[in-house]
Amino acid sequence: MTVCIAYVSRALGRIFTVSDMKMSTVASSRDKAILKARTLSSDQRWTCLFAAEAVWRFESIHKRAVKLIAESEHPARTPLDEIETAIATAYKDEREQMANEVLGPLPMAMDLATFEMRGRARLGDGVFSKLFDRIQGLDPKVELLVFGFDERDTPHIFKTSTLGDIQSCDAFVFGAIGTGQHVAIDLLNGTEDLWTSDDIGLITYRLCEAKFVAESADAVGPETVVASFSPEGMATLLQERGIRTARSLWRRRRKAKIPETVLIALRSAVSLDKEHGVIARGAASSIAKGVIAELQRLLELPSRVDDENLNAERVREVKVIAAKGQAIFNDNVRAVMDRLRAWDATDRKPPDFDDALKALQTGVEELKELRRGSGISS
Repeated sequence: MTVCIAYVSRALGRIFTVSDMKMSTVASSRDKAILKARTLSSDQRWTCLFAAEAVWRFESIHKRAVKLIAESEHPARTPLDEIETAIATAYKDEREQMANEVLGPLPMAMDLATFEMRGRARLGDGVFSKLFDRIQGLDPKVELLVFGFDERDTPHIFKTSTLGDIQSCDAFVFGAIGTGQHVAIDLLNGTEDLWTSDDIGLITYRLCEAKFVAESADAVGPETVVASFSPEGMATLLQERGIRTARSLWRRRRKAKIPETVLIALRSAVSLDKEHGVIARGAASSIAKGVIAELQRLLELPSRVDDENLNAERVREVKVIAAKGQAIFNDNVRAVMDRLRAWDATDRKPPDFDDALKALQTGVEELKELRRGSGISS
């Protein structure tokens, strides 16, 4: 559908918005097709952005809201509660019209009010229940992001569900609607320098950044409209040149090379291991040291000169075990320790570290079997 974002800068006392201009239908889509902002009040202090599956359905809700606000107790400098009431009523009236469109073709033509009062008696339980469920499920599929200034010039933002339920965004000082809203919200929530800034350039860039990221969502167009609104009802637009500058910076930042110092720190902290998932350098060293300690324990053999305990066959077996253990020390232990030292020196895990560690572990297991076969207790 779209992405529309509004943000209140309390430091500047202004509301900033950014949106795309894409219009999509089931059959086609076109960028640079429509402005998503519409004025709600005659003094231009209240405005809305919209996301809709059918633009004509939004236009109908918008027309109703404008009429209700104009007829309200305070058509100029309208309080927040009157704006919310007008928007909620516009949705209610639109859904009632949609219900009348469903009920109109019935043989006993009736509007919604008549249906609710006499429909069950006229149509019977079965038909009435089916129609009732259908009417309850009617959805205009229009979201509004409403923003403006109340009678005290306090800025406000609220948004609607597609059914017209009101949700205040004042506590968060920003709101978003459309298919790209979740991506944009995630980025803005992580942008710490935005919330207290009085730098209009930084504010504009951060909102553009959120919109550019949201373009990865379905049906969000690249064309970008950025506006700033004041309590006096004045709006200013960011020129296309400024948007191109913001997009150029955003692209450069995305492609920026990660500093080598950062990579070194990350490499030393964690590495990828095909057998153990994510394994730290310290954990790899601990595994190796544990295997080496086991090897040393296995080489605690009876003395070869103790004639009372060792006959000739036992002496030969002890020599075989000792030779096997020494070979493991000379080959496998050295290989593992060399690779651990290389890991420390380069902050990179040697590609053959896993194989060297596996060979050491296999050698120790073979030595265990050799001891068991010899009858020497392990």
